[in-house]
Amino acid sequence: MKPLRREPAIFGVAAIDLFASALGAFIVVALVLLPYFPNTGDATGTDVDAVRARAAQAEAERDSARLPLEQASEAGRPVVQALPPIDLVIALDTTGSMTGEVASLREEIAGLAELLVSLTEDAAIGIIDFKDGCGGAPALRIAPLRTVDGRTVPQLAAFARSMSAGAASCNTTPDEDFAEALRAATASSWRPSSERRSIVLVTDNPAHAHLRDQAIADARTFAARSGAMHTVSTVFVDPRYSASRSYPETASFLRQVAVSGGGQFVRSSENASLSMMILRAIFG
Repeated sequence: MKPLRREPAIFGVAAIDLFASALGAFIVVALVLLPYFPNTGDATGTDVDAVRARAAQAEAERDSARLPLEQASEAGRPVVQALPPIDLVIALDTTGSMTGEVASLREEIAGLAELLVSLTEDAAIGIIDFKDGCGGAPALRIAPLRTVDGRTVPQLAAFARSMSAGAASCNTTPDEDFAEALRAATASSWRPSSERRSIVLVTDNPAHAHLRDQAIADARTFAARSGAMHTVSTVFVDPRYSASRSYPETASFLRQVAVSGGGQFVRSSENASLSMMILRAIFG
């Protein structure tokens, strides 16, 4: 039998996946930083005096900013404007239907930390692993907020690797310890220096029925805190892309939590990584 011809593959699947992830990250970074870039379009209109006035104002602003920029350059510091310091707590549902998301966080947490630092002056990340406890005892594991640096990124990665998807045999309903995870997140040791404090909860099921109103109230209370911008966002892992037994009202509940928390409601997509959904939840 004549052997089949095999055309050499130019790009492997792993290379294509890496390129797609990098392109997605670039798009998010571009969208996040877009407001910080000046408008360089051509001026239109016939009011010459107004144009001259705007030009004079721009010249004055440039002169006033020149000295700090020169000082930063002489000190060897970057002069690109960054977003304010941010604290981020990721609360991830790690029950059996969330196997894909648990695997994603294991693989992506180090890259997500590095990307966040590249966007901000300073960043800290914490992780909450929640399931559904037995006998009224919440099933939570917590990696507290840590400033992202060369020492803490491996610690976050080690915690993510220790996470596993599964549930106790006592669980008989799809409800999870969502409300308990949110309350633990709000009680995090937020850094005084952070100007933005974000909680992102990722799940495919709602809180226990008797705690749903509490979760919505906790999100509202957190958003009303002073001293920094506080938000609670939710990522709904749509059951179309998972093995979830999700209640029909899960999306509605998670949307209520996000609205009350002044954050974003993000519905998962099979074409987006977990990191991309978390960034969308933070920055919109």
